Amino acid sequence: APEPVEGPTQIADVFPNPAKERINIRLAEVGEAAVRLFDMTGRLVYTHADNTQVIVIPTQGLVDGIYTLIVNADGGQETFRVVVE
Repeated sequence: APEPVEGPTQIADVFPNPAKERINIRLAEVGEAAVRLFDMTGRLVYTHADNTQVIVIPTQGLVDGIYTLIVNADGGQETFRVVVE
């Protein structure tokens, strides 16, 4: 029988959560990636696209609360809830 594949199957790791100064997004693969951050009202507050493995979102200017982070990379999409405090 084939061995199960080890390691993360998700597109990205997001940390720290809750975030104070910055939100770090480490992608499983280096490549084209796009991130969008929405506030609780659904308003887009940050967007960034890059060919990289790490994207950093500064939280300066963001109101404390719960945000929705959508990461598109490697042909897939993943959604995270991130608390900014």
